[in-house]
Amino acid sequence: MGDFKMLAMIGAFVGWKLTLLTLMFASLTGTVVGLGLIVSGRGSLASKLPFGCFLAVGATVSATVGQNLIDWYVSFL
Repeated sequence: MGDFKMLAMIGAFVGWKLTLLTLMFASLTGTVVGLGLIVSGRGSLASKLPFGCFLAVGATVSATVGQNLIDWYVSFL
């Protein structure tokens, strides 16, 4: 339950909109890294990656440029 607690802490600091962006960016980053490990032969489908590292990266991106990303996305709607 550490990832859930970390995401709750991130939500307390950045708000609910940027928390969703953090979760989406962390999932995307984790997927890219996982696929990169599989393609390079250094990992397999059974390999486990800690999600907290990707949450930290997502929170950093959300806290610095998150609102600009949301505004850019909403401009297309």
